[in-house]
Amino acid sequence: MVLSQRRLPEVRCQSDWFIVFGNCPYYSDETPVTIELEQAFDRIIGYYKKTGSYFEVRYEGNEYSPKKRVEGVFTLTFKQFNFDKNTSGYGDCLFTEKHTTDCLNEFIHLLNDFIKKSECQ
Repeated sequence: MVLSQRRLPEVRCQSDWFIVFGNCPYYSDETPVTIELEQAFDRIIGYYKKTGSYFEVRYEGNEYSPKKRVEGVFTLTFKQFNFDKNTSGYGDCLFTEKHTTDCLNEFIHLLNDFIKKSECQ
């Protein structure tokens, strides 16, 4: 038996992220979370309550599979919201960044960079 040593693409988040992957919501209240991109997906959403950071990832194209060449486009939207002391919630959007790529490695790099930046604020 031969085991593959190929690592699947993954996204890592610290605790306190709310993640929606496909149709499955997940809140990581005390433990970090790792999302391995091993299955088909069309959308991933993440929200970090501590800093008001939000991301949305969409994949459009042939069915995603890490074992095959990606034949589609990843669209990443990053947003940052300010904290409103009057309502004790997040209000206006401070900035929005939108990136489009057809490269899986660039997509993983952009998303992991945004997550790390959000967690360090």
